[in-house]
Amino acid sequence: IVHAELKDLERLRDESLNRAQDNPQQCRLLDGIFEKVAPLREALDENLFRILALALPIAKERPAILVKAVQVVEREHKAQLQREAKAQSIVDNNFDIFGLPLLFPFLPLYNSAHDFEPKESAHSEAAELGDEDKPSRKQNQPDKKPEEDALEGEYRGKCMEAIQRGIAERFKVVYANVGDDIHRIIAQSKLLVTDLHDVFAHAEVCFPPVYKISPFYIRAYHARLAAMFSQFSSQ
Repeated sequence: IVHAELKDLERLRDESLNRAQDNPQQCRLLDGIFEKVAPLREALDENLFRILALALPIAKERPAILVKAVQVVEREHKAQLQREAKAQSIVDNNFDIFGLPLLFPFLPLYNSAHDFEPKESAHSEAAELGDEDKPSRKQNQPDKKPEEDALEGEYRGKCMEAIQRGIAERFKVVYANVGDDIHRIIAQSKLLVTDLHDVFAHAEVCFPPVYKISPFYIRAYHARLAAMFSQFSSQ
């Protein structure tokens, strides 16, 4: 609900500023009226990515919160795709008969996406999120591997970065007091095996299939473990 209301405020601000763009005095007045919208966006994003950094424990204890956070990411991703498609459409349509671009400034583009209402079940919410993951590819654009799709887009990318930060913090906690004792390191590593079981049991159902969240965690854990043991073997 908070995200939907913030999107409405941003849309109203942008449309108002667009209509008043030839009136500097009115623009200054509108800037004052909407001055708190940007800080609200920053605060929402900060909380959003804090939740995603704690994706695994939240998935176990309060999965609905994680699903809501992923919903916000997906709504922002949809809005980005719509803005890009609209911008491309304007570029494609604004050429004269000789194939030369018309010489006039583009108007600012604004998101017209409508947020969907939250569902009651965390599982059904996560399943429905996957429906939009079929953006049309531009011609002459090289195909990408399926696992790369989830990283496309500003918010999806930030989502995965937040999860990576959470994984890094988890490793710090697990190996905080082991020193160079290889036996303690191996013993503590069992906690990470439990983590991966929890990913399959709890986190996977909170993300749309396109995220491939279980393979993502496996690759991230493997990379960090390999780097850590490689460091020990070189000492």
